Amino acid sequence: MDKIMSVFKINTRRVYLILSILLLISIATYFNFLSPQARAARHLAAVHEAVTEMHPAVLDKNAKSFHAWHAIAYGKAKVLLPKVHSVADENALLNFYFAGYEDAHLNGFVSQSPYTWMDFESARWTGWLTRATVTGFDVVMSLGGEKYPPVGAHLISCNKQPIDSFLKTNIAPFIDKRWHLLAARNKSAALLSLDVPNVHLLIRPTVSSCDFEAETGGIKSFQTQWSSVSAENEKEFAKIYSPGYEYPSVHEFAPKSYWVNVSDFQLNSAEAYRHHQELLSDLRALTDVDLIVFDTRMNNGGNSMLGDEILESFFGDERLYYLQQRLAGKAPDSEAVFRASWKFYWAYVFKYKQQRMRQGVDSTGLEFLEKILSRLKHALEHNQEIFLQSELGLENERGRSEFLKENNLHWRPKGKVVLLTSRNCFSSCLNFADTLKQVPELIHLGEPTNGDTIYTHIAETVSSYFREDYLFSVPIKAFTNRWRDDNQPHIPEVIYNGNIYTDPLEGWVREQVRQKQ
Repeated sequence: MDKIMSVFKINTRRVYLILSILLLISIATYFNFLSPQARAARHLAAVHEAVTEMHPAVLDKNAKSFHAWHAIAYGKAKVLLPKVHSVADENALLNFYFAGYEDAHLNGFVSQSPYTWMDFESARWTGWLTRATVTGFDVVMSLGGEKYPPVGAHLISCNKQPIDSFLKTNIAPFIDKRWHLLAARNKSAALLSLDVPNVHLLIRPTVSSCDFEAETGGIKSFQTQWSSVSAENEKEFAKIYSPGYEYPSVHEFAPKSYWVNVSDFQLNSAEAYRHHQELLSDLRALTDVDLIVFDTRMNNGGNSMLGDEILESFFGDERLYYLQQRLAGKAPDSEAVFRASWKFYWAYVFKYKQQRMRQGVDSTGLEFLEKILSRLKHALEHNQEIFLQSELGLENERGRSEFLKENNLHWRPKGKVVLLTSRNCFSSCLNFADTLKQVPELIHLGEPTNGDTIYTHIAETVSSYFREDYLFSVPIKAFTNRWRDDNQPHIPEVIYNGNIYTDPLEGWVREQVRQKQ
């Protein structure tokens, strides 16, 4: 019996030892391979490698601001890895990396992760939210009462530091440094009082109190108090910061007055593509028009060809050529240059298959993708680092010029034209505005737009690591000369100061048009 007990004790100790070793191996595996810090390190390395291989500015010695950040970006972000403890932190770390380039085409997010259950940080907010305006930062949501600033109050300072300086110094470097843009200031304003997985700071400044000026006058200080976010809170946040999606469409909102919802230049579903085709057909049918409003409030970019289709459907070929020629005249030497890389190639093979599946073989831009892939593969096989967009043979610019010259084309009005923009307008939405603003006597209303750089036409790629996917975008085309400066917004003639996404605007637009007549 004693012998049996002795063997049992030995075996028990062995089991404990084996279990302890397995536990240590599991812990070591987690921290070295599966932890948020390990995953973020892998994504950071993949992103930096992709930017180095794909971005056109790498080949441009004159892109000094790009090279200044690119030389230190990886190292600076790597230093922050010990602060990463969740999927939200992973996103925040990569946001810091991208922010330094001051180019919103460089961005990314964790699109799929089986590890979110490990994130112990719950969503929270300070009980009030501010929105950036042209003149400052205003409270747009509040729990009210004595402890929170009222809706409509103007945020003046935090920790007794002027709010503009406080946000620019403590928050903007981690999310968007382009401080002259309303869209960038709005991101910092949101992060000041909101902490949720998709709106998160890796290094959050401690804010003890903030000072507000009420609409009725008088300045009052409020202590910062964080509380959990409810489901109802989240719905209200969405109304303030995220414009809702509507399919492209047009409707008559007054006699001979038409409102065009230019909401989508991406068309990521067959249904969206169908609505876009219906919009084109409806625009071609409009003949008796006194006023037409092109509403881009929900448009944050995509395929510029879709914008050209909309303009061509309403104005016709000749008028569109006229607008494009006026725009081209502002930068006659402009040329688009693609940088060749295999990452670019495989990203566009996937994009081509996706577009063909969603939109069919006759979809807008499919021919463009085919020509890009063909020319790109030729460049890669012949060790060519770049190729010109003009080499794709999609359009004959000289033919357009000769057409306009021979026909002595002048602008023939087709009703009063209004462009409505928001801070959300970006990339191909900006291109759409570029062209539309060549319309003589056009009225531009709404909010100042976002801005972009000469580096456009993104390729989407992914960093996959232990079943977690980080999806990110890298520009693969550069303009050698462009009519719009880097990160230059379009500024409306009349700026709307309310919530441009939820407020009814048809009456306001009609009143602004009436005042212009």
